[in-house]
Amino acid sequence: MPPDYHRPDDLWNQATEVLPIVDGYEPPEPAAAASAGKRSQASRYTIIGLSAVLAGLLLITAGLFAAKHFRPNTETATAQTTQRTTPAPTTSAAGPASPPAAGAPLASVIAWVQAGKTVDVTNYHTATTTDGTINNLGSAVAFVSPTKKIQCMTQKQATTVDQGGLSCMVALDNPPSRPTSRNFGNWVGGWVDYPGERVGIGAVKGDPGQFLLGDGPALAYGSRITFDDFDCRMDQTGLFCVNKSAESALQLSSSGAVPFGCLGAATAQNYGIEYSCGGAAPTTTTTSKSNGPVALGETCDTAGQQAKAASGATLTCDAAGDSGLRWLNESKPVSGSSCSAGEAGTFGYTANGKLLMCSSVTSGRVYAWGDPGTLVSGQHQSGESCDGSQEGKVAKSATGTGLFCMPVSGSPGKWAWRAPS
Repeated sequence: MPPDYHRPDDLWNQATEVLPIVDGYEPPEPAAAASAGKRSQASRYTIIGLSAVLAGLLLITAGLFAAKHFRPNTETATAQTTQRTTPAPTTSAAGPASPPAAGAPLASVIAWVQAGKTVDVTNYHTATTTDGTINNLGSAVAFVSPTKKIQCMTQKQATTVDQGGLSCMVALDNPPSRPTSRNFGNWVGGWVDYPGERVGIGAVKGDPGQFLLGDGPALAYGSRITFDDFDCRMDQTGLFCVNKSAESALQLSSSGAVPFGCLGAATAQNYGIEYSCGGAAPTTTTTSKSNGPVALGETCDTAGQQAKAASGATLTCDAAGDSGLRWLNESKPVSGSSCSAGEAGTFGYTANGKLLMCSSVTSGRVYAWGDPGTLVSGQHQSGESCDGSQEGKVAKSATGTGLFCMPVSGSPGKWAWRAPS
């Protein structure tokens, strides 16, 4: 190949034309390059900004993660402390602290029974035999004491008065002897019949009667069961039962039977021992409270205790239904029964604890006991103004008498508390 031969693409060896540089001349920058430079600079700023934002978000996320996983677990500690220190749920007033003794008034027995823990009576409609057979008693009720020394059951099918009520088999330490009038048949000294107005202990029974059906479920100590007219509580000192309609009560234990309320000793005829509401009045104890007047309906703590109200009326600490012991009138009014003009505005409690008030029912000055409705809170005075929305409602005065919110005669748009006339 000749030495002066050059390939056309051999740029290093191609002849180059050199042009002179004219003063003040600058070669123009290509438009595309300038635009690209500007875009490149803006992109750099954008990327820097986005990077800063991203870094900030990463820092925040890392901070939250660290706060959640590495800080002391104060929430758990607080929850655990709260769980340890949370008080037990409150319950209603417990009533008398100890069971009533012989001779206690009926009110104290009622209060004691009602302070028990109520059980569901539907769980006591069966009886189980020794071989495990379960018998459905229908509406009848059966239960035993935890020691099984007391077994009680109502009649599955009662067709006469004598068959009604509650019957129990008690393992008595000293059961009554057979009376001379019952000199034949199988004598069961621990048999107890309690229909309400009388009690019979020890009876002639050819067989265990309804107890052939078996034993009912155990009624735990401190438990209360309510059925028919009976309200019973099982205790380690025995079974206490109240018959509401007869206003009587009975305690059963291995030591024997203790009557309360209207029950008194009666001449035994068909049983070894009998009590009846027509028998001798049971012994009760009554004490007086001397330190100041009390208000009707206020709570009290000693059944049978008496005190004077501000009005001068004698009040007795007695059971007011399920509300416990309260200062009540000695008489037990009945809703709809008549009362006197002198009793107008006074309150009373029925035997089952319902609050009544004596007021006029007609313009002919006829007075009767009736439901006063929900009382307006607080104490008010006769003549004190009341709100029109309270018209017809009842409130108590400082002396415990009732007041009606009534329109003021001759003053439209005004109402005041007035004593019932």
